[in-house]
Amino acid sequence: MRERGVRRALWAAACVLFGVAAGHAAAAPALTLAAYRGQLAAWRQSVEGLRAAAAARTLAARVPAEWDVAGGGTVVRVPAAWLGKSLQAVAEGKLPLRRGRSQLAAHLAWLAAAAQAPALPAATWTARRRALSAILARREFASVHGVTLWDQINAVIARTFAWLFSALAAGGTTRGLAWAIVVLLLAAAGFVVFTVARPFGRGRRDAAAALPAPETAAWREWLRRAQALAPGGDGIGFAVCAYQAGLGYGEAAGWWANDATATPREYLRRLPGSHPARAAWRKLVAQFEALRYAGAEAGPAARARLLQALEELGCR
Repeated sequence: MRERGVRRALWAAACVLFGVAAGHAAAAPALTLAAYRGQLAAWRQSVEGLRAAAAARTLAARVPAEWDVAGGGTVVRVPAAWLGKSLQAVAEGKLPLRRGRSQLAAHLAWLAAAAQAPALPAATWTARRRALSAILARREFASVHGVTLWDQINAVIARTFAWLFSALAAGGTTRGLAWAIVVLLLAAAGFVVFTVARPFGRGRRDAAAALPAPETAAWREWLRRAQALAPGGDGIGFAVCAYQAGLGYGEAAGWWANDATATPREYLRRLPGSHPARAAWRKLVAQFEALRYAGAEAGPAARARLLQALEELGCR
């Protein structure tokens, strides 16, 4: 019973001592700005006085977890654990003594300078925020944005090509894989180009195939057929025969060479602006296109105009 009473007394005393110590620590007043700057200066002097790594361990044990600084009606907690960790790194050789001493002294000096900055009233901060918002609302900042989907796609493409180039320079399986990807990309690009360009080539071939080849008959034979269809009948056939007569006549005259893929207007561009037959050929092409492609009525007047254009060309 007596031992149990002694233990209870010791436990009560320990609790009282712990409570007093905790109350003392909790009641410790916060540092003023001047006292805070004084502590920073003292720590800076201690850091700059380090001459051996072993002394850094002693300093690290004295560093508080944080500094409570009172100012402007509030208390700010400034972390100080970074200082203890850095000193411990110097003591363990993970951070060179000279570099660690220089970095810590510079950081402590920066904290001291920040503590000397005058506190601005709230109205001043509000005015500065408004000025900053007005600047950011200008036109030159309107297009500023974060990372977009297009930016991410470009980044993926850039990383892919960077990997390809580095893999092509390497050897072994990586290089083979890179070459396989390059071949696939080239094949895909060729397929896309072929798919896009194919309709244009097909339309050109279809337009050329719609007209009989000039060499199937002499221009006089084409003219005879056109004259036979002039009174009436197949209007499109009449237009084709008249065009082929003029085309064969120009080939016989040496104005152009036989080209089954050339259009009527391309033949027109082959005649210089000063060529005596250019105006007549332009008129013939206009009448031919109106009857052949525009669906104009192939009446007697339209047929007469096309035959007149042939005659002005010299095809008679």
